[in-house]
Amino acid sequence: ELTLQNEYQLRLKDMNHNDEIKLLTDRATAELDAEKAKYEMLQQDNNDMEMEYEEKLKQVDERNQAQIATLEATHQQKIMAEVERYQQL
Repeated sequence: ELTLQNEYQLRLKDMNHNDEIKLLTDRATAELDAEKAKYEMLQQDNNDMEMEYEEKLKQVDERNQAQIATLEATHQQKIMAEVERYQQL
């Protein structure tokens, strides 16, 4: 009878441990899934920010190119005006 009691106690402890392991595993899996979702969301936010940055950079570059073209045209006009003035002398 003592052996049966010991076996019963061992099975009971084993069941309790298995339940605890299942609970911890489920909790860890849920946390892992939540962290994966958070990571994917942050990754998407990062990609969106990169796209926005690239677009702004492109706009700034286009604006700078337009300003350079305007300045070059203005400079060329000034040079041509000076050349005309010099030729009139």
